[in-house]
Order: sequence, then structure tokens, then C-alpha cells
Amino acid sequence: MKRIITFKVFFLLLCFSTLAQKDKDIFKIKQTYTVNLANTDSSVRAEVFYDHREFKPHIEYTYYWFYINKILSTKGGFDGRLLHGTYTCYYANNNMHQRGEFDKGLKTGTWYNWSADGKMKEESRWKNSQRNGKMKTFGPDGELLTVTNYKNDKVNGLVITYDKDGKISSKKKFKNNKELDKKSTKLPHLNFSFVKKLFTKKDKKASETVSPKENKEEPSAKEKEKATENKEPKKSGKKLLNPLKRGDKTKTTPEESEKVRK
Repeated sequence: MKRIITFKVFFLLLCFSTLAQKDKDIFKIKQTYTVNLANTDSSVRAEVFYDHREFKPHIEYTYYWFYINKILSTKGGFDGRLLHGTYTCYYANNNMHQRGEFDKGLKTGTWYNWSADGKMKEESRWKNSQRNGKMKTFGPDGELLTVTNYKNDKVNGLVITYDKDGKISSKKKFKNNKELDKKSTKLPHLNFSFVKKLFTKKDKKASETVSPKENKEEPSAKEKEKATENKEPKKSGKKLLNPLKRGDKTKTTPEESEKVRK
């Protein structure tokens, strides 16, 4: 008897859990519904919220919303039912043109673009309706053409281009949609102008501290000649004053020699 009761209780709990799970899935599905729009050259299928969501939109974000059989986009606001879920656009020949995801009216995740003949044209990553991450473009034969890095919908980082053989043909670096020059990519500590200034200042100080003896220049040949001319008269004067003391060998008469002896 006890076994039968426990079995019935277990069966009831199992049924209750499955019903609760189904209710949750139904509630999720009822949040959105599918809209189908047809134009002369394309058609769109998108998921849209049932009700009009009320919240303060971000000024810098672009919102996509549905109103009177049209999908509209507005930066910083919306006035309709927001797109939420998978979005697919088709060419007139029923080939896919564009596919991606929306989260409360904002582009998110990876988006793809194809040509009319079904070849991949572009692959990009989005967050809050802004490009964030790598964007790849492809040629008519499916070859990779470019790889561009984005941050907040602006080109930031490397932009790589490829040739027909799939080899890298060029690399350029960008910051906020502006290409960086080679000079600007140098690090500030590699600028040697400041170091040169320091060394020149040290050399000037060293030259100022040199002793006055070292600063004296050697006299020129003309200055040396003038100096010798100024010294010669003094020497000749001394010889004239005392010619006998220094053994001056001059000829004298016998009369003069007798006067000297007396």
C-alpha cells in the first residue's frame, strides 16, 4: 500500500514539473511574435516584442523598432515595438541578404551579409548596435579581402588587406578612425633629443670649470718677436755699463792701460 502511495506522489510531482516547464516555455514564446514584410526587391522576417517596452534608451545607441508594417531605426530612442530575436533579410530570388540577432532593439552578436548569388560578402560583430571586434570583407570568389578591428563603432587597431593569393599586402594601424603615423607609434622614452640636451649641458659646464692656465693660448710668432725686441735693449745697456767686469775683449792703447793701473 505504501509503495502505491509513494508511486502516485512521485507521478504527480513529475507531471507538475513538466507542466511548469511548459508554462515557462509558453511564456517565453509569448514575449515575441514573427513579422513578415515584403518589398519589390527584398523581404524581411523578424521577431518583435508583443508589448511596448518602456525604459530610458541610451543616447548613443541605435534602436530598431516595428511600427505600421515598417522596421525603423532611431539613435537614442524608439516609438514602437522593439525587435528582439533573429532578423533575416532576403533578396527577390529568396537568397539570404542579411542575418543577425537583436536584443531589445539593439544589434548584437555576429552578423552576416551575402551577395545575390549566395556568396559571403561581410562578417561583423556587434554590441549595442555598434561594431565591436573584427569585421571581415570577402571578394566575389569568396576570397578574404580585409580584416578591420572596431571598438565602439570606430576603427581601432590593425587594418589588414590581402591580395588575390591570400597573402598580406598591407598593414595599417588606426585609432578612433584615424591612421597613426610611424612617428606617433614610437614610444616616448625612445626620444633621444632630451638626452642630447643633457649631454650638451654637461659639456658646457665642464668647459667652464677648466683652469685658467689651460685656457691661456700660446703666443703667436709676431708676439714672440715683439717680446724679444723689448728684452734686447736691457741686455745691451748692462754690457755698456760694465764692459771690463764681464771680460770685454776690446783693444786699448798703452796710455789708457797705464791710467787704469794708477
